[in-house]
Amino acid sequence: MDKWYRIEGSFILVVDAGDSREAREKAQRILKVDGIDHHIINVEEEKSQSYVYVEKI
Repeated sequence: MDKWYRIEGSFILVVDAGDSREAREKAQRILKVDGIDHHIINVEEEKSQSYVYVEKI
């Protein structure tokens, strides 16, 4: 039988959204779908264009 492991850490999630409320809700959906217990502390507009676009949810 496989063992269970707890992995803890910080993350930055960049999402496409119309405003900060929509961004927070989208991030929460993404994390919830993956079963990640999360606490969002801050949401701010991303000025950098250096992020790779992966998937629009």
